[in-house]
Amino acid sequence: MGIESVLRLDCKNFQKKQWMPIYRWHQVLLFTIRVLDAILTESKQNHISEAAKEPIRLLLGLASKVAKVKKSPEKLFCILNMHRSLFDATPILTRAFDAEFVKIEVGGVVAALKDSARGMLLELKILVQTYRPQHELAQGSVLTITEFLMKYIKLLVNHTGNLDPILCQGQADDLLNIEGVNLTGRLVSGIIADLESVVQESSSYVSEGLKFLFLMNNTDFVLRQVEESDVRLMVGAQWIKKSHNNIKQYMRCYLCSSWKQVVHPLETATTSSEKRLKNSFLKIFYPTPSPLRSFESALNKVCKSQMHWKVCSPVLRVELRRSVIEYVVQAYRAYRDNLEESVSGDLEDLEPNLKSKLTDLFEG
Repeated sequence: MGIESVLRLDCKNFQKKQWMPIYRWHQVLLFTIRVLDAILTESKQNHISEAAKEPIRLLLGLASKVAKVKKSPEKLFCILNMHRSLFDATPILTRAFDAEFVKIEVGGVVAALKDSARGMLLELKILVQTYRPQHELAQGSVLTITEFLMKYIKLLVNHTGNLDPILCQGQADDLLNIEGVNLTGRLVSGIIADLESVVQESSSYVSEGLKFLFLMNNTDFVLRQVEESDVRLMVGAQWIKKSHNNIKQYMRCYLCSSWKQVVHPLETATTSSEKRLKNSFLKIFYPTPSPLRSFESALNKVCKSQMHWKVCSPVLRVELRRSVIEYVVQAYRAYRDNLEESVSGDLEDLEPNLKSKLTDLFEG
């Protein structure tokens, strides 16, 4: 998955080549269990010879060693597969061997795998909570950790049936600090909350306008990943509603911080006729740029500064672009409608040009 490189974890001792045989461990166990089951069925015996324990002992020994390695979030799913395979194999192992062997040797490895899984999840939470992005904020796009962590979370949800027994209350309280529909739901909600904190803190490193675009992009990405997967069943309708509201709020804040200064000359120009006459008299002695010229200058400046800003979601990009166009064009129309007919009639219609210029935004 590459989650460890994203979290800047030293993973040189966990190369893919070294781990591929270990990832196949559960397949080997499954094959061995099928052979044992076939022998028991054919021989119509309740137990088989001591020699048959040897391959099982070898597999258990490898699983025990894997459970002791450095707490590596990327290897969590290997641990989960081992745990699930042993759990599924226990009924046949109990039939094939004595209860003492299963209780001590198999039970000991299962307990070690559970401890290892909890340790890996705790390491993941710590790495996420202490994560700080580097050189990722220039365009305001989705953080790499946001993309990878949502993939990771979806895999966790696929292991719900296996994770719930591992996250039994009392042994994993430091992982379950948020309410949820089940133990895995509490874990997932907590990791998402940690990610949201990372995004919020990261947003303080960029300018005001880009800050809200960045928050919009990351919140929208997380929300879409949740709504398009079973994660939505874990976080609940309330979280989904809150995220939709947050995106709307970020959009309003973006419009205000980036475009209010653009339309300001037009808005201030729509004043009473008395004030306009007074200003016209003063302009004889103190000439100032026309509101329209100031507006165009501010518009060009903002468009130029935001030309490389990016909105990743095509749906969100269209919605935000439409909001910006409405915001700017409304101010322009109000200014034009407020002018005297003789003046507004001679005024060039800038609306098509405005829409064309604003349509180029947010492509990155």
